[in-house]
Amino acid sequence: MTRHSFAHWPGCVTVIAFLICFPGCAPRPGGATQPAVRGGPAAAAPEPMITKVYDVRDLLVLVPDLTAPDLSVPQRPEMIQAAIQPVTRASSPTTRPTALTSRPGKEQAMAGLIELIRRNVAPQTWTSPAVMRDLNGQLIVVATEENHHRLVELLADLRDSLSVQVIIEARFITVEEKFPKKMDEAWQKRLEFPAPARRDQPIPLTVEELGQLRRAVQTDEKSQVIAAPRLIVLNGQQACSLMGTQRAYVSDLVPAKVGTKETSYDPRISVAESGVMLEALATVGRDRGQITLRLHPRLSALQEMKDMPWPGKPEDKNLVVQKPVMKQSELHSTFTVSNEGAVLFTGLEDVGEIAMGEKDPAPAPATRPAGEPVPKRRVLLVVRTTVLPPTQPQTRQTTYP
Repeated sequence: MTRHSFAHWPGCVTVIAFLICFPGCAPRPGGATQPAVRGGPAAAAPEPMITKVYDVRDLLVLVPDLTAPDLSVPQRPEMIQAAIQPVTRASSPTTRPTALTSRPGKEQAMAGLIELIRRNVAPQTWTSPAVMRDLNGQLIVVATEENHHRLVELLADLRDSLSVQVIIEARFITVEEKFPKKMDEAWQKRLEFPAPARRDQPIPLTVEELGQLRRAVQTDEKSQVIAAPRLIVLNGQQACSLMGTQRAYVSDLVPAKVGTKETSYDPRISVAESGVMLEALATVGRDRGQITLRLHPRLSALQEMKDMPWPGKPEDKNLVVQKPVMKQSELHSTFTVSNEGAVLFTGLEDVGEIAMGEKDPAPAPATRPAGEPVPKRRVLLVVRTTVLPPTQPQTRQTTYP
């Protein structure tokens, strides 16, 4: 038998090498050739989109940027600029406290929040089918799971800044006009009644000065704390405390004709409020070491209720309405104070005394000799602010459920 080797068949070697390099061209059983599959790897499948609803109504409250003098360190009185001119007047009955600042609408606040999310959470990925839209304060988000994780972390950071709480403690103290004379010369100068243009300028107090004032008030038998409101407000939000009484009165008459009978008149009832009101808005600095406070304290007292002829009364009828005479003193001030700092206001007037008329003088107190005038009194307002510690980390949601 003759032995053959591939060396004598160079064509066979070439064919075998070709089939090894291109196995797709191997002959099929039927003689057909398998075509080669060419091209890159298969395209990755898109990530699935997840729809989730976030309640962001608490984030629609914008923290105002208040401009105020810094009282965190002692300054000369002439360096402290009042934010708003004081208002002290005897006027008609007081009304409910109104908002201290104008706030943007919810739609504008939600649009700003959505824009903030777009810029800080994977900015290049918010294209279809990813979407965000508002539904009555609820944020509906269609995004990938990774973007939901990032969104939860961003919302947690935003809530950290808004969840800061501030305690505002105030003391309304009435003292006699000669009270400053019982203290040293420095305090006498501080407790002087300020000029009208400086009534709402606060005086910063150190811890030692606050203690001195507290001891002086406690040892003075004629000094009295008339109100001690305590407010807890969130960063950028406002709160109001109202302590007092209300008295209803007939402020107007409305004609009401019934059938063919004589015209009757229905009374229109209004309310006069007396007492102490404190309205405050607080914003906390980034380091939580300073607090900017916008303060509106008000004292009001009903002096008397006058009966007056109704302006629209017929000549043959004696119709009477009532008009309250109110005495009121209030301040408006915006200032910055350090955490756990205190300030003193000396510009409030006492409104607790009943007004004396020439025809009907008020009787003198029984403990005073006849003819001795009632000593004038003043109101001191001490305000202390404190930032509450942040919430515990375990209560903070930073992961996507």
